[in-house]
Order: sequence, then C-alpha cells, then structure tokens
Amino acid sequence: MVQRFNFINIILVFLLLLFPFQSFTLYIHDHEVTRNVGMYISSQYKPSIPYFKNFIIEENSYHIPVVFAGLMGLANDVTHATEHILKDNTKFNVPYIAKFRNSLINLSGAVGYYSGQGPRLEIEGSYENFDAANCKNCAADANRYFALVRNKPDNSSFYPKAHQNTLSGSTTQYKSYYTIMKNNGISIASVMLNGCYDFSFNNVKISPYVCAGIGGDFITLFETMHIKFAYQGKFGISYLISPSVSIFVSGHYHKVADNTFKNLHVKYIYSLQDPPNITSAIAKLRIGYFGSEVGVRFVF
Repeated sequence: MVQRFNFINIILVFLLLLFPFQSFTLYIHDHEVTRNVGMYISSQYKPSIPYFKNFIIEENSYHIPVVFAGLMGLANDVTHATEHILKDNTKFNVPYIAKFRNSLINLSGAVGYYSGQGPRLEIEGSYENFDAANCKNCAADANRYFALVRNKPDNSSFYPKAHQNTLSGSTTQYKSYYTIMKNNGISIASVMLNGCYDFSFNNVKISPYVCAGIGGDFITLFETMHIKFAYQGKFGISYLISPSVSIFVSGHYHKVADNTFKNLHVKYIYSLQDPPNITSAIAKLRIGYFGSEVGVRFVF
C-alpha cells in the first residue's frame, strides 16, 4: 500500500511543475453557470476487473516434449506450502490454472489543463494490483506455487519424475526434474497521457466526456518487472459543484500492447538433473482490465 501511494505522489508532484499556474473564468449564459478553466488536479478511486487471457509459461532455453511437459499445481488436499511439500514431486499432480482477483483498493491521480472549449489534456498516474486468487481450502500460499515440469514418469502421469539421488560420502545428493514458481499476482504502475473532450451544454452542470490515452506500464509478475506500452479509453460524466470543483464517474478499459514476458525467476528445489542447470522462464499473457472511477477534480 505504501509503495502504491508513494508512486502516485511522486508522479503528481513532478507533473505539477509541467503546467502553467494560471486560470481564467468561462461565463456561460449571463453568469448562470461559471466554469474555471486552466490547470487542474484530480484524485479518484479506481477499482478494476482483470481480463487476462491465454496464459502460457515455459522455460526459456529447454525444449520439453509435449507428452512430458506440464504446468502442475499442488494437490487439492495441500493446505500449506511448506518446504517439505514443495520437495515432494508427487504433490504437484493437478494442472495449474492461473486466476487473479479483482483490484479493489486502488487510487489514481492526474494533473491536466482544461482550455474551456471542450478539449482537455492530462497526465495520469495509477497503480493496480491483481493478486492470485485463492483456491478452495488453501492456506499459506498453497494456491500460488506451481511446477515447471521437465519430465514425468510416463505419459499417463501428472506429477514430475522422482528426484535422482546419489551418495557422496555420507551425504545424499538429489537432482530434480522440475523447478517451481510462485504467483504473487500482477501489479501494474501506469503513467498515461490522456486526451479528453468534455461536452459542455449551456446552463447545465452535467458534462459527459470521453478520453483516449497512451503511455507506459511498469508490470511486475513472478518477481520481475517489465515496461510495456499501453493504451486506454474512458467515458464518463462530470458534475460541477462550484466553478473550481467537480465530481465525476467513469468507466475505462486499459490494455497492455505486448503479451511476452521474458527472463522470469524460477526457484530450485534441488539442482536440475539435465542441463541447462541454470534456467529462467518466459510467459505469455494478454493483459487488459475493465474498471470504473469515482473522483473529484479541482481547477486552479
């Protein structure tokens, strides 16, 4: 939570320096409705629903035959992901399906300039966190772990092949046929440039508006951050409380342009039996999300 607010605060303070500190008043129909125009700042509550599709993850540099390959989750009866459980190859025996929660506790902010004639330009900073969804009866992160399987005992088995062990002096050394990964969810910090248009009507305090934006997303998944191009669209309605203050509600859709994420971290239970012994993963995931906004805008 602290990281989220620090990111938004830094963006807003920086962007305040980019706009001229001036404003003037627009009078509509003999002073019946007035709207201040100039620089503005806004803050909004922004819950979102993930629309993630086509999740695929595999090793970067290891070709796995289709009959042996698998993304295996922990057994349904596992409630705690202890070290002992993660080292038991037979516990990874169900296909892993990545699911994510809605992002409900999120704020965003924007700094912009309104010309008074309809067009509006703003820079927006936001943070979304789509955590991994819980599985039934899971506890202590058991729903987060899955295995990247290199080999299985046979074509009909789901779980990875048993560890190979050798005796070195008085110590037994094990080598594994799988690595594991932990799904901590997906966090997205965005900086977007939005071009908007407000449809103002004489003597009416309610104004519909539309926005289109482009920018960059700082996406963190599997302990690795990637920067991706993104775009979004919004439509909403604002209500003028005073010449300088308005409240607004809107809906939006946000989309990440690129769906490939390379060099993801894997965890080693034991040394790998087959080379390469040091590896990483590559994931493909189409990231988009729908959401709504409720906020307030102050014109200076």
